[in-house]
Amino acid sequence: MIKPEKDFCFCTLALRSKYRFLAKELAADLEKYAPGKLLIVATDDVNAFNNCKNVLAFKHQQTGILHCYHDKRFEIEKALSRFPVAIQIDADTRIIGSLPETIEVLPGITAGHQGNLIEHIQN
Repeated sequence: MIKPEKDFCFCTLALRSKYRFLAKELAADLEKYAPGKLLIVATDDVNAFNNCKNVLAFKHQQTGILHCYHDKRFEIEKALSRFPVAIQIDADTRIIGSLPETIEVLPGITAGHQGNLIEHIQN
């Protein structure tokens, strides 16, 4: 059964300077288009987010050998320890319009992807 939920946050992984920069852009987008929503960031430099009032950054070092895809589980774990619903969003995502205050969610884990994945991995 789908239920409306107002108590949710976003979470992302931001390792190295490129992704810290992108995560700060994402935080600015969320501040503009989803005011009051928190972005939880797993990062190798917590201090990089000191000026982002809608960010809760925590220290994380990459555990994956080649890529850090599985490291996203740590940001999700942290987010779910604070909120009933966490929306994992890649740091290189941009928000370009207002987000609803309430989302409709199914119980458990739901996954989705917006955009062209083939184009994304070729860049």
